[in-house]
Amino acid sequence: MFLEERVEQLENLSVDQGRQLESIARGLANLTLDVRAIRQDQNEGFKRINGEFAKVNGEFAKVNGEFAKVNEEFAKVNEEFAKVNKRLDDHDQKFAELQTTVNDLQTSLNDVKVTLQLVVKLLTER
Repeated sequence: MFLEERVEQLENLSVDQGRQLESIARGLANLTLDVRAIRQDQNEGFKRINGEFAKVNGEFAKVNGEFAKVNEEFAKVNEEFAKVNKRLDDHDQKFAELQTTVNDLQTSLNDVKVTLQLVVKLLTER
């Protein structure tokens, strides 16, 4: 009898453990489904984020292109300013030369005046 009771206890224990294993298996299956659903949601979210990053990168590429154009235009403007500055420097030099010429002419004119005054004085004294 003792063996029969022991076998019955083991059978009951085996059935309980079987139920527990089934319960654990169901829970594990549910968790697996939940994890798959979460992973799918994450993957979709990452795909959306990657799409947004692609759009942003495209916009940055456009902005960089525009900056390149602006830099080219600034380079052209700087070249034009350099030309204008060179022309102004040339004009300044020419004005300085003209001023020197005018001063020389003024000196010559003064010399001619003095000479004429002397000639007039000599002529009037004779």
